[in-house]
Amino acid sequence: MRSAGGAIPTLPSGNLLGHYAEFRRNPLTVLSRLAAIGPIGRIRLGHRFLHLVNDPEGVRQVLLDGSDSFVRGAGSPDVLRPFIGSGVLTENGAAWKQHRRDLQQPLVSAMQDRHAQAAAEIAARELPRWRERADASSTLPISLEMMKLTYRVTTRVFFGIETDEREASEFVDLFWSAQVDVFQILANGVLSLRHLPTRGNQRARSASAALRRIAARLARGAVDTAGNGYMARVRASAAGHEQRLQGCPYHRLRGSAPDAARAQVVDQVMGVLVAAPENPSNTLTWCLLLLAAHPDVEARLRAEVDRVLGGRAPTSADLRELEYCTQVLQETMRLYPGAWAFERECKEEREVLGHRLPRGAVIVVSPYLLHRRADLWPDPERFDPDRFAPSRVDAIPRHAFLPFGLGPRRCVGERFALVEMQILLPMLLQRYRFERAPGAPTDPQPLFTLRPRDGLRLRVSALADRAPLKPPVVTEALAG
Repeated sequence: MRSAGGAIPTLPSGNLLGHYAEFRRNPLTVLSRLAAIGPIGRIRLGHRFLHLVNDPEGVRQVLLDGSDSFVRGAGSPDVLRPFIGSGVLTENGAAWKQHRRDLQQPLVSAMQDRHAQAAAEIAARELPRWRERADASSTLPISLEMMKLTYRVTTRVFFGIETDEREASEFVDLFWSAQVDVFQILANGVLSLRHLPTRGNQRARSASAALRRIAARLARGAVDTAGNGYMARVRASAAGHEQRLQGCPYHRLRGSAPDAARAQVVDQVMGVLVAAPENPSNTLTWCLLLLAAHPDVEARLRAEVDRVLGGRAPTSADLRELEYCTQVLQETMRLYPGAWAFERECKEEREVLGHRLPRGAVIVVSPYLLHRRADLWPDPERFDPDRFAPSRVDAIPRHAFLPFGLGPRRCVGERFALVEMQILLPMLLQRYRFERAPGAPTDPQPLFTLRPRDGLRLRVSALADRAPLKPPVVTEALAG
């Protein structure tokens, strides 16, 4: 659906500040109403307008063809830098390209096998303890436990460091606290308020400082630790190429590196910690909720897991055969994409869907809303993994499915997130059955990612007829 040009449709509001107050409370609520008026529309937030582009063609124009003109902006980098430092999530231009190269260089395909192996080993050790942590009614804070699990996978895979339950809990508590407060600063729209000594600002600064101390410890430990983690890949990829090694930010922690270089390393580690654990955690959490509500899908998925794995833990060699598992995860990401919105700012006047957008215009692309357009996704609220079956996947409109973004800023860790989820979901189902806990809230909370509001609690019951998992079959290539 293409707009005919002319004035951009505006969602009416009788409030002097437009939809500012409603947007602060829940941006998805007001953006959902805005999406209903057409493929492009705008709302007023105080003194500025926010434009929603909710159309595959418009998405292509903004995120792909116009990626040099539509950049990270609207003040979000200024808010995020004190939280996560300078990195791929905050920068534009040459600085962004360098940060992305630093992250991407060691993410070679060979590391996927190690990622799968690490996820399986950590899950095999940690999942049996979930039952012990459930309360008297057998309910468990799944959001919390999942995030701790994916954090521990991240520290093993990317830094070659084993973290324990206490360290994982510390990170998750700080990260969630900081995210709520930092997102609220951004949603306020009045960026100068972030300098005031409010309780929210002080909490955000305190949590952010503590997170950076964790990142610094991981960075130092990764450089000093031999192993198969991401840092080891950095060193291995640069072996025999001293110029490349000197250019790699993690090398700068060796010897007497200047403070600025060390700060850059911590920024890079923060970028990994912000992105790598949470998206797989959120997707798996939503997936368990959806499976609990759709026993037919759950039964079919369990049958595939039993047939392919036969009671052992999965490896990367099994992923191609776990076809329905992949479909379930894709459909979960359609309904609950981790990155629920991408924000951009016009560097120069541009046309989108036939409308002229001025320099400085703020644009939002929301996968959450695009994935719910009924003309693109029939019966869009229905959980139907067969949308992604091989016989139907080609019917999905181009640029209508954006769980990892689009264009040059598409998630650099997309493949690794998928591998981790494809390993962990079967292992969760091999050990437990999950049911909705009575009265537990399940509505989404749109922060920087889309997670269940107040965390999700599910009733967990062990599968009594299941023997302990056999260890994964590790090939010589994996072990090497």
